[in-house]
Amino acid sequence: MTDKWSNQFGSGKLSDKRTSVWGKKLLGGYAGVKWTAERIMALSPLSTPNNPNYNLYVEPFAGLARTAKYVDLPMVLNDKSEFSNDYCIDTFPDAIVENMDFMETIDKYDSDKTFFLIDPPWRYTTYKHNNKSVCDRKTFEYYDELLKRVETMKGDWFILNSADEHETKNILRKSKYGIMIVESEGKVIFGKKARTMICSNIFNPEIKEKWVSSNAL
Repeated sequence: MTDKWSNQFGSGKLSDKRTSVWGKKLLGGYAGVKWTAERIMALSPLSTPNNPNYNLYVEPFAGLARTAKYVDLPMVLNDKSEFSNDYCIDTFPDAIVENMDFMETIDKYDSDKTFFLIDPPWRYTTYKHNNKSVCDRKTFEYYDELLKRVETMKGDWFILNSADEHETKNILRKSKYGIMIVESEGKVIFGKKARTMICSNIFNPEIKEKWVSSNAL
């Protein structure tokens, strides 16, 4: 059995000193919006029963597709991670599962009847020693490319990030789009609530920091 590990970020020895209870990873498991997924979708237009505005739901960074279980539409779940692909095929057998760059997914499925849930990597270090996921550029680069692309998109969209935009230089707060922040019901990460920022073309652009409590949903 080899003592070595390597991925797109670097290499080392498995026997090297651990940096946390999860070994060398920043967080355990697969990064995602497990604790805020339901609240995110409650703010989306898809929460309206029999909503006629969309006929397709697309995740260009599907991961474990935490929000997809709250969607009752045909869906596309794309991710460059084969682990994600296998999980989505097993968990959402009726979905179209793709493995391509997120921009290719947007180009392929964009229409005025598509709703995109776009959840790029939030923190580079979360992925550094995690061979289940793929992060092929710095986090700021993902968001920079996305904000340029959404200018010409036909579909509506949510872009997700950490509430403090830890590694993205407040790029969403500085954008022309509205922002809301949701938090988990309980304290689930290091004794604190999980908080997710949502930036969207369907929000009032004058709202840049509206916190939505669990009681409001």
